[in-house]
Amino acid sequence: MTLRTVALLAFVPLTMVAADDSPQSQAWTQIHEGVASTKWLTRQQAAASLSATAPTGEPVRLLISLLEDQTPDVRQTAAAALGQLKARAALPALKKAMDDEDPGVVFFAVRALWDMGDLSGREDLEEILGKERAPAVGGVQGAVRSMKKKMENPKEVALMGARIASGFVLGPFGIGVTASMELLKDSGAAARAVSAEMLAEHCTAESRKVLEARLAAESSEAVKTAIARALGSCNDPASIPMLAAYLNDSRDSIRLMSAASIVRLSEKPAPRGRNPKKTR
Repeated sequence: MTLRTVALLAFVPLTMVAADDSPQSQAWTQIHEGVASTKWLTRQQAAASLSATAPTGEPVRLLISLLEDQTPDVRQTAAAALGQLKARAALPALKKAMDDEDPGVVFFAVRALWDMGDLSGREDLEEILGKERAPAVGGVQGAVRSMKKKMENPKEVALMGARIASGFVLGPFGIGVTASMELLKDSGAAARAVSAEMLAEHCTAESRKVLEARLAAESSEAVKTAIARALGSCNDPASIPMLAAYLNDSRDSIRLMSAASIVRLSEKPAPRGRNPKKTR
């Protein structure tokens, strides 16, 4: 275990790192090891996978830690993930990220804030599209202007906007950039991944069974990752044992997405008709 892993585990409640073999415990182990990996692509995949969880304490804390990663691509993905989660607890960290030396990180932090209702960068975004504005100072506006100066080419800023709008930093279907490369190797993979995503939007018990069966039969890394994410979105803890079978998969995207879905399913709200217990 690296020093970085030890430091990250210090954030985790004791119940989360208890020495047990439950899928939940194994899932958290995989996520923390992914965040602490010496390979930046693995850390980036961990950030993308965390976007499939919920805007709760530990996932948000881990993504905030990745906002200070040494690799810009990881920081960009962390900012995008926080925006997708609409993690308001990360607002101070995202505002700090607007001072990042990498213009891409600045932009994705601005976009995350925008997605959470901070529209103070409206005028500067309009300016990027070609409408000149008087100089502005402070906040998101100042950050966007600083970013433009660093890049020296507003078109590059617009390009980053297209990247995040298309989900590029999180990968199509939110599966991560590495897994997305697999879509190019299988002409039918994209259609299967889209099908999994759509089924998850209106998931039924039958849909979940179909997704689980396909997860076992699927050969494409990208589609398998998309299905693992879809099963988490179905919000049925009955899928946890199926997902747990992939917690030792050699492919980062499948292993980490399965772990993220297990975390999400483990925090599933009480079914309708019951009084949910209040937790702290």
